[in-house]
Amino acid sequence: MEKEIKAEGKENNQSTDTIKSWINNDQGYYKMINDMLKEIVEQGESTVGDKDTRSDAAIHLADAIKELFEEDMPELTGAYSDLLTHALADVRWDDIANDIVVEYNLENKTKESPEETK
Repeated sequence: MEKEIKAEGKENNQSTDTIKSWINNDQGYYKMINDMLKEIVEQGESTVGDKDTRSDAAIHLADAIKELFEEDMPELTGAYSDLLTHALADVRWDDIANDIVVEYNLENKTKESPEETK
């Protein structure tokens, strides 16, 4: 489907990898999250093209992605609730968001490059 989101130079945990996989392979999540980022950028949040730097946009996007997945979480009780809650607590939302912001910046830089060479 779309490009795979992966934090370079970082060992991901299973919870983070699972969320990244859902974002990469579910068109609804992928589009919704990219639309969230576009809205954040349009509101004037800064973006960066450096994979090692957290931007304001990535911080806001991480919060939005986390909220999205928490809102979509089914109501469970007992051990299943505890397992799901702990798995979501292990997700590195900031890594996911930063990778999405870097990809967004690279795509936009590529779109701008032909005009810069004129």
